[in-house]
Amino acid sequence: MGFEEFFTIKTGNSDSRLIHALVELWWPSTHTFYFPYGELGVMPLDFVMLMGISFGWGFELPYDDKYSKFDEAQTLFPKITQDDIRYSNIALAYLKTWKDPSNPRINSYNQDIHLVYAQIFIAYMMGNIIFSNANTSLPAGYLATLIDHHILGTSRFDWGTPIMPHLYQELDEVSVLKSRKGKRSIIGFYALLEFWFFEYYRVRMYLVKVNNFNHVYPRMGAWRDERASSGA
Repeated sequence: MGFEEFFTIKTGNSDSRLIHALVELWWPSTHTFYFPYGELGVMPLDFVMLMGISFGWGFELPYDDKYSKFDEAQTLFPKITQDDIRYSNIALAYLKTWKDPSNPRINSYNQDIHLVYAQIFIAYMMGNIIFSNANTSLPAGYLATLIDHHILGTSRFDWGTPIMPHLYQELDEVSVLKSRKGKRSIIGFYALLEFWFFEYYRVRMYLVKVNNFNHVYPRMGAWRDERASSGA
């Protein structure tokens, strides 16, 4: 199970009001949402069915703090500078600079370019979607995921086990009132929450069903934005 199914999902713009309402119902002590009639949580099976990404199966996603050091990061990305990696994080802006140099449609194709392109793509996806943070960067330790190209990709790794706790942690952080000034926005792949709510409650749906709705997998791919199709 890789990311092939995951990339069929077209989430569109999230309903920020719904996300904020769910955040207010989140209890960090139980990692569940407390609704007026009871509590309900996002379970691993919900995660797999909604996102099409494995949970609890495959190799543990590698993480090695040594790649937080500039010299080690250079072994993967020789052109990286010290400005591109700070506080143990690699800037997503740096990863985007590889878009054209590693594009096989622009440059002569070879196996090395193919491998680098895959590494950059997965790294950017991890930092921008899966493990997104307020610093628009990727924790450099996750570069360990890109080392062994024989298992590089999604089908061999257990992505769900680290993704869900990351989302839980962000919900914990944003749902608790802080003494400091300013508001904190939820990060992580929070779009999952919106579709989870639609599946269970079938209310506040601005999305419409597609053909063979009950047979679509992942479930997040079974919805389309009605506003986009109507031009609203």
